[in-house]
Amino acid sequence: MQSKNERKANRSSNIYWHDRKRIFGLPITFTKYSLGDGRLIVKRGAFKTTTDELLLYRIIDIRMERSMLQKLVGVGTVTLYCADRTDSIIVLENIKNPNKLRKMISDAVIADRLGKGLIMRELYDSRESYPCHY
Repeated sequence: MQSKNERKANRSSNIYWHDRKRIFGLPITFTKYSLGDGRLIVKRGAFKTTTDELLLYRIIDIRMERSMLQKLVGVGTVTLYCADRTDSIIVLENIKNPNKLRKMISDAVIADRLGKGLIMRELYDSRESYPCHY
């Protein structure tokens, strides 16, 4: 159940997508994902909650994977490779409609970069190289 402040915060920011990590297609975990207003938020935990926030323009690459079991229960995993010092890889596990989310994130990243006037080379620090994940 959301507190009064959380509900107020959700109304002031646009949430375009939200879901939970699923077990056998059922949303019975304490991991929540939400996408909106230039950021992706991942909340994990029941007793101790950890919240990770990723600015969309920092996403470099997106991968979607679906095992046979995931296909049977209608879920998939989307992996985001980022130019972020704390979390260079964000995994959105066992979510519904992973292909739709992959496309939504890709479009949101491009729109966010254009809105901020950024191009790819501005994401990289010239002193460090980020490995390619293929």
